[in-house]
Amino acid sequence: MSTEELAKTLGYKNASSLRTVASRLGIKKSYKIEDISGENWLEHPDYPDFLVSNKGRIKSRTRNTLIFTRVHEGYYDCRIKDKSGKKKSPRIHRLVAEVFVPNPKGLPFVNHVDGNKLNNDATNLEWVTRSENSRHAREMGLVGVRRDTLDEDSVRDICKKLQAGASIREITHSNARYTRARVEGIRQRRRWLRISGDYSW
Repeated sequence: MSTEELAKTLGYKNASSLRTVASRLGIKKSYKIEDISGENWLEHPDYPDFLVSNKGRIKSRTRNTLIFTRVHEGYYDCRIKDKSGKKKSPRIHRLVAEVFVPNPKGLPFVNHVDGNKLNNDATNLEWVTRSENSRHAREMGLVGVRRDTLDEDSVRDICKKLQAGASIREITHSNARYTRARVEGIRQRRRWLRISGDYSW
């Protein structure tokens, strides 16, 4: 069950409201683990307090609980401490690849074989060069004309979601192009005012 589904089941407006209440009660952003068939766990050398799964999950070694992950700029990441105790937000696909995918040539980029940036199973990851990564993205249709901007249909979609009461998190999770900065800009009417002015929230 996702956080959003849990929030609705418990009668909260959205996942953000549930997290606020959970935080006040001292409930951590982690939960007990249910086994996945074929799942293996290994320690990451840079994050010794955590174990990385070949299925794309991260857990605490001491509490044996899963670590909360979020979608940020189209990829899953998490907030964990490295071996020096400094908090970092590594992307999950890199953690999985660094532990489970051999990289004898020392290649710098991790590619999602099926083009799905949220599928962090080790079998879906490979090490590539910058040019190979770019070529794969083009072949999969992941890049094209001005993917870094929103079109009018996307802006209207965001506006409709805001008007319906969706949280920033819900909107950013609905589309990899809907980054927090873009949605906030529209919500605060700093961007696309000629369209957002037609909606109220």
